[in-house]
Amino acid sequence: MDMKLKFAMPLRSAMVLSAFSLFVTACGSDENKENENSLLSDSTKTSIVKVNNEIFSIPSPIQTAILIKKSGVAFKKNILNPAEKAEHYTSNFSKAINVGAFGADLGYIAIYDQKQEAFRYMKSIKSLAEELGISDAFNADIIERFSKNMNNKDSLLSLISVAYRTTNAYLKNNEQHDISGLIVTGGWIESLYLATEIYNLSSDAEIRNRIAEQKTSLQRVINIVKPYGEKAEYAGLMDNLQKLSITYDSVHFNNTYVQSTTDASKRLTIINCKTEVEISDKQIKDISEEIKSIRKQITE
Repeated sequence: MDMKLKFAMPLRSAMVLSAFSLFVTACGSDENKENENSLLSDSTKTSIVKVNNEIFSIPSPIQTAILIKKSGVAFKKNILNPAEKAEHYTSNFSKAINVGAFGADLGYIAIYDQKQEAFRYMKSIKSLAEELGISDAFNADIIERFSKNMNNKDSLLSLISVAYRTTNAYLKNNEQHDISGLIVTGGWIESLYLATEIYNLSSDAEIRNRIAEQKTSLQRVINIVKPYGEKAEYAGLMDNLQKLSITYDSVHFNNTYVQSTTDASKRLTIINCKTEVEISDKQIKDISEEIKSIRKQITE
């Protein structure tokens, strides 16, 4: 029997400074949550990409990796895209999108303290980056620092973040928005794929919630890919993302405003919002199958 479940998300607040009692609310389905991001600095919470002068913010795959680790499911090497497949990617499209996919895998690996696996994946990413002409982001210094910090999970996560921020900055400065967009898209696809695979093993409520929240992020990913949809490789990806979007259409978010609090001395009003998400077992199953198919398309 299919079950339609409601999950309450953490209370969201907007702190508003106003001389005229101006109230601004902040409700949303995929904003960062402080209680699950203790390992992350602000710079590792989101992936930023610019396409045609529009800025898109996508939740970092490391966020999902943290939730996966919290679920209690042991490390599953078999769900990753094998690092050795890097040598089989020949087009810039496949190289860029799999830099993103390998980056999501690397975040998952680092969260689980899989030191040797982390180094293997970093080398594969470096190899693809060199072929794309963005090797500066994964230069000898980064690799050396990565090797020296194998026993420090927080440092590994920070180094991963530094490398990807440097990559994105280089691509934006050189107007290679398509490559930047593909890296972010590949990371998003792999991250959602990992979440669905682990959810099917654990039925963890927080991961289920995270899968549902990607409804909003998916629209941003589609907008990143859309400008290049006339190209053959992009067209297939775009069609599949649109199909996934149709499945997500029936996932609903219900925002409920709760009592606000005011600090008159600071002229500060805090308006709270509680969000509940409704997603059924069938929707989870359909999303899992579709993202698995999309992931197969980009990694094989």
